[in-house]
Amino acid sequence: MKKTLKSLLLVMAMLCLAVAGFGFPAKAAGSARISFSDVNCKVGETFTVNMSVNASGATLAAMDAVLLYPTDYLELVSCSVPSPGSYNSPGAGTIIMNWYNASGSGTLNCSLTFKSLKAGSTAVTVESQEIADTDGNVLSSSAASSAIAIGAESGASDDASLSALQISPGS
Repeated sequence: MKKTLKSLLLVMAMLCLAVAGFGFPAKAAGSARISFSDVNCKVGETFTVNMSVNASGATLAAMDAVLLYPTDYLELVSCSVPSPGSYNSPGAGTIIMNWYNASGSGTLNCSLTFKSLKAGSTAVTVESQEIADTDGNVLSSSAASSAIAIGAESGASDDASLSALQISPGS
């Protein structure tokens, strides 16, 4: 009798483990993508980079993102995040953005205004992001970066070589 009971318990335990091993399919969460506008400007100009967060298969409810920009090329003038969102710029080329909307949204649009400091090519990049839908699911997300081309000031020479210089005797 004891042997039969042990065998029955063993079969039941194996059956429980087998069922647990199959698992149950999880609800598939949507995805989100952060994209930026590209900019061409001149040294000393103020310009705006538009940032857009788009969801696919979900409704956006929250976003936390850390953006980086090079302080030798760009100076942050302002940042616009839809209410009830906020941003903080602790310095060193960092922008921390937070946004929450319980009723959700299909798209989140923000704008970043900068002043260009020197000529060259640079970008605003996403260091990290976490985006959630109205059910609290964290969405798989990807991010692009902006492409910012800063040209020389108006009237400045495009030839920065020294070949045009002449030596003149002193007086």
